[in-house]
Amino acid sequence: DGDRFQSLGDLMNAYASYWYALGWLDAGTALGLIFTPLPGFSPDFSCGTRSDPDIIRVQEKTTRYRSLLARALESLDNAPEKDASLFAAADHFRETAISAYERGISLDEEDALAGALAAYSYGFAWLDAGVRFGLFRIVRNRELFTI
Repeated sequence: DGDRFQSLGDLMNAYASYWYALGWLDAGTALGLIFTPLPGFSPDFSCGTRSDPDIIRVQEKTTRYRSLLARALESLDNAPEKDASLFAAADHFRETAISAYERGISLDEEDALAGALAAYSYGFAWLDAGVRFGLFRIVRNRELFTI
C-alpha cells in the first residue's frame, strides 16, 4: 500500500503504511515466522513535523490513529489459555503495542506528529498481526481489524 500511496503523491498515507508494514514484519519476526540477522530491532519514531505545510492534515490523521490504537487495545483479549505456550507471545504483542502507544502520546505532546503517527501505526500493526496469528480474540470493535 505504501508504494501505491507514494506513487499517488500521498506521502502521509505512504509513511503510515510503511510503519504499519514494519510492525507486521517485526511481529512475524517475534514469533519466529520471519528470520533476520538483526535481532532486537528498536524503531526510532523521533521525527518531527513542525514545518510540514500540511500540518492540519497531519494533526487530524495522528489524532485518528491515536484513537484507533486506543480502541484496538481495549478490543482484544488473549486467545491462548494462561498456561499455553503462546500466552506469553500474546502478552509480548500487547506490551509492544502499549509501548508504541505510550511513545506516540509522548511524541504527540512534543508536537513530533510524524513520529507519533509512526508509533500509532506500528503499534496497531502488532495488534492486527496478533489477531491474524491467533494470539488475540476480538471482544469488541471487530471492524477495526483485518480478519
